[in-house]
Amino acid sequence: MSGPALSRVLSALSAHGHEARKNGSGFMARCPAHDDSTPSLSVSNGGGKCLVCCHAGCSTADIVAALGLSERDLFDESSAQSAHMIEVASYTYRDESNVPLFQVVRYAPKDFRQRQPDGTPNVKGVRKVLYNLPAVLAVAADGGTVLVVEGEKDADRFNHDADLADGSIVATCNAGGAGKWRDDYSPSLKGAHVVVVADRDEPGRKHAADVLRSVRPYAASVRVVEAAQGKDLSDHLDAGLGLGQLVNTTDATEKGAAASEPEPYPTLTIDWILDADIPAPTYLLPGIEEGDTFGLFGPTGSSKTLWTLAVGLALAAGRPILGKYEISRRYRVLMLSEEDSTARTMRRVRRLCACMGIDRQDIQDTFHVLSKSGFLATNPTALDRLRRTLDHLKAEVTFIDSINQTSGIKALKDAEAVREYYRDRIDPLRAVPSLRLICTVGHTNKSVWNRVQLTDPEALVFGSQDFLAATDASLLIRKHQKEPNVRVVECLKVRDGEKPNPVEIEIFNDRIASPDKTTCPFALLYRRDLQPDEASEAVRRATKEDAVVDFLRGRAPARFTRKQITEAISVSEDTINRAARNYPEIKTITPAGKPGLLWWEL
Repeated sequence: MSGPALSRVLSALSAHGHEARKNGSGFMARCPAHDDSTPSLSVSNGGGKCLVCCHAGCSTADIVAALGLSERDLFDESSAQSAHMIEVASYTYRDESNVPLFQVVRYAPKDFRQRQPDGTPNVKGVRKVLYNLPAVLAVAADGGTVLVVEGEKDADRFNHDADLADGSIVATCNAGGAGKWRDDYSPSLKGAHVVVVADRDEPGRKHAADVLRSVRPYAASVRVVEAAQGKDLSDHLDAGLGLGQLVNTTDATEKGAAASEPEPYPTLTIDWILDADIPAPTYLLPGIEEGDTFGLFGPTGSSKTLWTLAVGLALAAGRPILGKYEISRRYRVLMLSEEDSTARTMRRVRRLCACMGIDRQDIQDTFHVLSKSGFLATNPTALDRLRRTLDHLKAEVTFIDSINQTSGIKALKDAEAVREYYRDRIDPLRAVPSLRLICTVGHTNKSVWNRVQLTDPEALVFGSQDFLAATDASLLIRKHQKEPNVRVVECLKVRDGEKPNPVEIEIFNDRIASPDKTTCPFALLYRRDLQPDEASEAVRRATKEDAVVDFLRGRAPARFTRKQITEAISVSEDTINRAARNYPEIKTITPAGKPGLLWWEL
């Protein structure tokens, strides 16, 4: 059931042009706190509270601020209170030229919100500066004193007291109160003698320590003080006490800050680096090292899942991978299979075991399949269950098939979503003590397959730079364009050393004899190494642009006009132009004295 908090947030999203759409039991909308081209903000009812979660990583505070709300508005019980809130004061923040930038508004019951000077509640993108900035800059330039207090009320209490403010001293603060100091405020205090007036509570003292650290490189001097009576500067002044009676706590603040700082990391000395025994890396496949997270990518029908099952069974049984790559022992393997039905996965495993000569006892305790579990990496409970499953099985290798089904990433070109998937979902799995290798399986970008040239294999991977950057190694598997039972596997990235050569692997079934002339029920076997240019030619699709090249090649050294080519092979002039851009062997020549004529030749 929807509560008033949920309705309030949905209305605010709509008012800011971020219309929410129903999604299951909740809603999805573009996040107002970042430039969101694809809806990444989930909004749902949490039983007395509206739950907002940006899957790109924006904080709740940033989201509600961008909507002109406060975190209190996320609770149902605040609705009646909000209806009776009274504006008590507004504080205008101005730039160096005294131009208003935004306002902080104080309400009763006590609450603070920000708005633009014209009343617009959304302050996303508005520059944040210190309160009373023009006066602060003037005093700092003259080497005067600047009091940094925790809130606008204290700053005004001091600045409006004729007996205290004499032009050589001014009070300021940052918007948002304790914990919201930004390092880019500090240069405005360059040359000033800064006095940080800490509130007498734990957040206030921590805030003072943050300001002290940030301001010190810019200020002529800086010290921290506290009220002798009451909590803050206003209480101190209202008690009839002056600035000279503030209690100096600089030493205590510095000691407290130092005590709360973490110990420095231990480092490796050069002697240790050069003299220690370092175990040689163990490679399970060329370019794939124990400890890696690697990606396997390929188009639909390229046998990605079959490849992972064959490799996983070989690792679990301690057999040569693809009949070629020797391994030293058996590995405990978990296959997470969300692409195929459970029945299809079972049939494939049975047929592979029969082909590879793997008996039940060979993989009794080393091969497990988690099929159609509904696993989604964005679900913290599901992620924890997977981690516990890996730990329970003492798994050393896991294949996650596929990224498209399990990641929860709506747009695989979303760079931040890809980084978050590996950083926040996959990398934490490495905490499982036994785990040695993680393989994530992903589809290629279908739209790229229709382009003329596929000479850059990395372009085939969705969000290629982000996927490749997040993994230690990446492989691409593609169909051979002339031999339907052959696949080409190419290494797109390795962490160390040179990339291994592409290889051909062959799929055998009960209709095709294996190299030793026996019948294989089902198998993937290594066939041969390739050179990179051979791999490109083996998987390159014939296109209309190829037809242009073939036409010119078959008639070289003759020359043709665009019209002659279009009439001969029924292609458009745009196709001819694309062919010329993508095939450097095509040349165009304008005969001397005939600027309107263009010859095409090979």
